[in-house]
Amino acid sequence: MHTATRLAALLPLASLLAVESAGATEVPDVGGKSLLIDITNTSIIDYHFNNRNDSGPAGTITSQDDDFYGEWLDRLNVQASWWRLRLGLRLDTALYYHTPNADTVAALVADQKLLIDEAAKKNGTPPELYPLAENTYATAFYEDLHTRYLRTIYPTKLFLGYTQPGVDVTVGDFYVQLGRGLVFSARKIDELGVDTTVRGVKAAADHDFGPVQLSGTIFAGQMNPLRVDEPSGRRLNGAGSPLFFGFPQDSPLQTYQITEPSLNSQNMYVPSKVVSVVEPASPTYLEDTAVGGRLELGTK
Repeated sequence: MHTATRLAALLPLASLLAVESAGATEVPDVGGKSLLIDITNTSIIDYHFNNRNDSGPAGTITSQDDDFYGEWLDRLNVQASWWRLRLGLRLDTALYYHTPNADTVAALVADQKLLIDEAAKKNGTPPELYPLAENTYATAFYEDLHTRYLRTIYPTKLFLGYTQPGVDVTVGDFYVQLGRGLVFSARKIDELGVDTTVRGVKAAADHDFGPVQLSGTIFAGQMNPLRVDEPSGRRLNGAGSPLFFGFPQDSPLQTYQITEPSLNSQNMYVPSKVVSVVEPASPTYLEDTAVGGRLELGTK
């Protein structure tokens, strides 16, 4: 394990590659109108070394499986504009390599006597049941890694918009703020990897009635945060809303338990055995529904 760790660490030292590219193409005549296509791509390859958060009070399961793994994160944005229409798509990719393994990590912890055997001794567990305590700890790793370092490629954002003087309608993903962001705020902060939009329908309009200006916005949809948390490598699996087609789905969790030795009804010794346990898939994120609007009336 240590040899593999050293070899993997030599490949990308810290943050090896961060590339951002952009391009634009214009087709002058499509139905008498020009078609503009903008493409932007950001790609990051990096490697996580030991962050030294696995000792002392912070020595939890989560803090012990976030070391020594690599990742490739890619964000592809494509937007097309034609006449009064605009179409946008963002495709996110998160791929991981040399990721922690529940079996090897738990075995390493057992060998180092950090938690498993020591906890068993303090609880008065007889030596023959130490594997039971070790398996319990390994099961915790299975549960934590079930939503981390998963290969994920999905259409993060998708929208179709129509704009004309005084009217703007968007179907799909959009940003919106109410009350200067104090009442409701879904704005672009993708630099932090926590970009959140609303997926649904938004309509905005404004019109002048002489010296009086009237403007308003209404929207309805479900919140659409990024499903992959870049710092931790953890993935959110939704409940399966039809608005989010092509998004990552949850999967069953399989763990292994060791039964304790016992005596049967005939007073015969029954040794311990390994039992496979499968928990049904369940979402880790529930889509929130948001409905709102604003109306402004004023003079020039």
